[in-house]
Amino acid sequence: MGFPPQGIAIPAVADTRTSTIVVAASNSLDPNLAPAAYRCDGVADDVELNAALIAAAAVNGRVELLEGAYNTVLTLSVAVNVALVGNGSGSVINFNAGGNAITIAGDNVKLRDFKVVIVAGAGGAGTRPNGIMANTQTKIEIFGVWVIGDRTVADDGSNLRQNGVYIYLAPESRILNNRVEENNRQNIFLHTTDDCAVTGNTCYNGYRGVYLYLSNNNTIVGNTCQGNTIDGIRLFTGSENNTIVGNTSQGNGNNGISLGTANNNTIVGNTFQGNGFDGIILSTADNNTVVGNTCQGNTYDGIRLFTDSDNNTVVGNTCQGNTIDGIGIEDGSDSNLVMGNTCKLNGEWGIMVDTNSDYNKISNNYTNGNTSGSIRVNNANCNNTQIEFNTVEEGAPSDVGTATRSYGNYDPSADAFVGNVGAAPF
Repeated sequence: MGFPPQGIAIPAVADTRTSTIVVAASNSLDPNLAPAAYRCDGVADDVELNAALIAAAAVNGRVELLEGAYNTVLTLSVAVNVALVGNGSGSVINFNAGGNAITIAGDNVKLRDFKVVIVAGAGGAGTRPNGIMANTQTKIEIFGVWVIGDRTVADDGSNLRQNGVYIYLAPESRILNNRVEENNRQNIFLHTTDDCAVTGNTCYNGYRGVYLYLSNNNTIVGNTCQGNTIDGIRLFTGSENNTIVGNTSQGNGNNGISLGTANNNTIVGNTFQGNGFDGIILSTADNNTVVGNTCQGNTYDGIRLFTDSDNNTVVGNTCQGNTIDGIGIEDGSDSNLVMGNTCKLNGEWGIMVDTNSDYNKISNNYTNGNTSGSIRVNNANCNNTQIEFNTVEEGAPSDVGTATRSYGNYDPSADAFVGNVGAAPF
């Protein structure tokens, strides 16, 4: 390919199609490699492209795009069992209309190794295009495609438009090693779509990098989400049992990853750094597992449990150099386990419990160099916090909570156990 996608390299599924139709752009090096019917003139190339795709559909074949620029105003429709394959980023589809540059119109479609560019100003207000759209298909694969949106125009105000890759009701699909950028909405959007793999993609400078809405049992692995206006990764409204592993989400306007009304997800081994709000935020999100992540240099908290986020497990994370707290638990977030984390050099507290948050357990963490102190229970309406066996280089935990129990916390600088409060452990 003409560009190396970032992230984890996962191979595409082997393409066993033996019938290939070659299409040549007007500026291909050797247009004569394509049959006359499939040589584009550079004006309305969608005519020849869609004719080739229709012919390929009759034989479950593939369409190969030679290097060159293909200028389209009609959507390219890829039917069941058809592969549309380019020769890397030199095979460029320039789309200049509303709707979708490419619509996946059948199951088992494969898109590979080409570039899609939304031309500046394409479509009109209310009809701005998506790059690639799949609707009610299954087992599609998008591999090594570069999708560039159009941020020269205003946001249409709808999540249904101006996405780079928009997957709706298309389970068991694979979105692998693509580069998707400059989209006014989501770079990659899974909507009501389950059991997919989103792996090794780079998602730059969109509204959000990767967005899951009502989508379950997906794996989001090894992606880089950088410079997006809102969140690098967002799981929202009933997106459950997803696995988020080994991603880098940095320099986004809001959060590295945000979960809203999203339960039973696993967030493991990611790096969230330099984001405008929190590294990880859970809001009204229960029973999630947050393990082994690095949250560094974010403008608010490294990890924040917020607005009735209950029964979450936060273990073995490193929260360093964040502007406010390393880990914050607040606003009615109850019965969370915060264990074995390292919180150091944060602008306020290493770990903070605040505002109607009850029965949280803070155990076996290490805090060092946090400006305000080690661990803080910040409000009398925080009940029954358990603070145990932490190593607190800044000194004893600070407590104004109700029925706090603090014991076994060790300050190496004083070579003493500090901050015992309350009776025996719960």
